Amino acid sequence: MAESKIITPGVVTPQIEEPLRDFRCLRAPGIWYYDRWEETQDPPEAYKYLISNAQREIWIWDPYINQQDIDFLSNISEDVLVKGLTCFGSGTPKLQKLVSEASLISQKWKFYIKVRYYDKRMDGRDNSEPFHDRYLFVDERVFMVGASLEHHHRRLSTNAIVEITDEETRTLLKNRFNKCWKHEYTKELFSFEGGVFLP
Repeated sequence: MAESKIITPGVVTPQIEEPLRDFRCLRAPGIWYYDRWEETQDPPEAYKYLISNAQREIWIWDPYINQQDIDFLSNISEDVLVKGLTCFGSGTPKLQKLVSEASLISQKWKFYIKVRYYDKRMDGRDNSEPFHDRYLFVDERVFMVGASLEHHHRRLSTNAIVEITDEETRTLLKNRFNKCWKHEYTKELFSFEGGVFLP
């Protein structure tokens, strides 16, 4: 049975493609859509593909970065700078596992990586999340990611990666990332530079 569509006058509705063999998700211009009714457990291969095409830098802005995300960094080109920003302190079990896993496999990396966290304990609001939405910056491209990577392939829910093409919006998001990255409550979790892992 054909999928019904609601057509709004004056609005062009992009045609959704069939799931692509390479990504096993639904595609339209600027969106990769993981549908629980199509591929309930498929990992976000489109995300991995996007970061593997970086030439200069990758920024991952996600409050739930953990050790499972390390697997998605395996195909990054040499000399690319990766920045990861999360909002859990270094004492949390998830980030301890992230540091441990990174220290074990970092010898295989040819890129540079820095991961920082916003220490919400410092601002006296332990129960708050200083940021929530997920973003991926690949060179000049910016994407809004519907859920953290682990939720893409663990939850039985729909998730999307949406490219943001408006230049003013991209600039705004990059400026906000940099402000959080340089914030007085943001601490270094680990970095890997020049063949040396620095916890």
